[in-house]
Amino acid sequence: MRGRLAIVLVLTLIVVMGLPFWYLLMLSSRFGQLTTDDLIALIPMVGTTLLTPLVGLIGAVMGFYYGGQTAVQGAQTATHAASQATEGAKTATHAATEAAAQAATQAASEAARQAASEVVNRTQDAGPTGQPGR
Repeated sequence: MRGRLAIVLVLTLIVVMGLPFWYLLMLSSRFGQLTTDDLIALIPMVGTTLLTPLVGLIGAVMGFYYGGQTAVQGAQTATHAASQATEGAKTATHAATEAAAQAATQAASEAARQAASEVVNRTQDAGPTGQPGR
């Protein structure tokens, strides 16, 4: 939709720029008293009054069209980057959770081994009667 609008505006600009010059040529052919100096003075007046605001308007609309496309593309890029960052954060969190669980499991196993070793040592020290030091 915006593309068609841009094409129509550029074609309108071409037509509107051509019409004043065609009109000036018609004036010069029908009115023999218009001299080259009169045409030279008339052309800048027509250009200043008619073409300058039109060119500004069409330039603003074209800027709106291409600026809108750039904004949409930038938003899509930002969304994609944010989703990749979220996936990276999820992966890092999962890896950290696994590492913490593994470290906790190792610490618990080591504590259980030490406790079992302590029980075995105390049982051996107690002897067959169950009293220490005999």
